Amino acid sequence: MTSEGDGKYSLVVIGDLFLSKDQSARKRMTRELALDLRDRLKAAVITSDELGSEFTVRARHAVKFVGHSSLVLISLILVFTHQAEVLDFLGGPLHSRYRWLTAAAVVGFVPVFAFLYGSVTALALRLLRIE
Repeated sequence: MTSEGDGKYSLVVIGDLFLSKDQSARKRMTRELALDLRDRLKAAVITSDELGSEFTVRARHAVKFVGHSSLVLISLILVFTHQAEVLDFLGGPLHSRYRWLTAAAVVGFVPVFAFLYGSVTALALRLLRIE
């Protein structure tokens, strides 16, 4: 399999370095080394902690998946079981009385629902080990 480019791809993973230093100095020095290597090698540089956290599934991911998916399901059930009220609120007589409230509700609901749905999808893919 090939992709566009010269075919030279690399990833540098930095492990535990500067162990004789305290935690804050170790973090700063590792970050500086990573930035220096990235500039010199023109390659992606990450730490081993970032690599592990990026590709492992933890219990908090499962809890977050259950919580967010339940919120998505509850909101979908509420919207679809109360369609007449929602349509009245979005374009009926209730809308003509409270236009500002309708706009505020849509501006508040849509991004929150999109975030929750996107989070559920991303977590489902992570739990299925599809990155």
